[in-house]
Amino acid sequence: MRGTLDPQPNFKVKNDGDSPAIKDALKLISFNYTEKDAQDSRNKAVNELFASGAEIKELDGPRKIGAKVLLQAFWKIIADLKPLDFRAEGTQVPEYKEDLVTQGLGTVLKRGGWDATFRDKGGMAANLIAYGDAFRLIGAKGENGFPIEFQMIDNSNIYVDVRATGFRRGNKPVRKCAVVFSGTWSQFVALFPSAKNKAGLGQIPRNNQFLTETDQKQWQQVLAEDQVIEWCYYFDIDNLNYTLFAGSNCTILEEKNKDEYPFVYKDREGREEPFIPVSHYLCIPSLEGFYNLGIFSMIYDYALLYRQIFNQM
Repeated sequence: MRGTLDPQPNFKVKNDGDSPAIKDALKLISFNYTEKDAQDSRNKAVNELFASGAEIKELDGPRKIGAKVLLQAFWKIIADLKPLDFRAEGTQVPEYKEDLVTQGLGTVLKRGGWDATFRDKGGMAANLIAYGDAFRLIGAKGENGFPIEFQMIDNSNIYVDVRATGFRRGNKPVRKCAVVFSGTWSQFVALFPSAKNKAGLGQIPRNNQFLTETDQKQWQQVLAEDQVIEWCYYFDIDNLNYTLFAGSNCTILEEKNKDEYPFVYKDREGREEPFIPVSHYLCIPSLEGFYNLGIFSMIYDYALLYRQIFNQM
């Protein structure tokens, strides 16, 4: 590690695998594996067909011309897609105060990353069109930086109740959720400076029962060489638990229970209601299940058909 500016990884790691919250989080991830793996496979197939439309290769074989329909649809839609304009208004409030609040909210959204997570490359707009779902974590941040932060969640790294149909919508809203992020050790330490002597490298355990002990050691060795670490935000509004943990040893960085659960709002009747700070955007609602339909799902077969027709000409 000599000759690098990156911080040294911590090898004196605190193991919190026996914590009830960690056990619940890993159980949620494991139970969600089958349905989510099937959705990840569908998303991968869509992404591969999309990428095939821009391949640079010699015109030979049965697929001389790649599928262009998805590319055309994507750029047609993305060019017209943007966040909605907004204005804050109040009852019997002077207009200048409404202007100040509107400008303040705009600053929070911009500096917190709301626009960037929606429009930038790999953002929510692209996921909505391609996969039908997009997710954003609200308010969760590291120990430094702007007070409010919006983080784009990779569709393959969010886990919810098996029978849930959506966040705050549908007849079976999400009650438990785990959100996983990954980065280098230096990125992790920049976000959570106090964890550099507590947590360690590695992946959040998912379905490790399918790996032999030798496979697990080899996998952890690869992660250590690349200095990769994952951290997970776990929310349980049935038991009012919020836990942030990191690495393959599931080291707890923060935990709040019961009255300390930080994500609570007051409804119209003044009652306090806990919530999960994840916004779920969907394109075309499905008839059942948690995942929804994207534009690419609707025209996937057309893209294949057009590719076949062009290659037979």
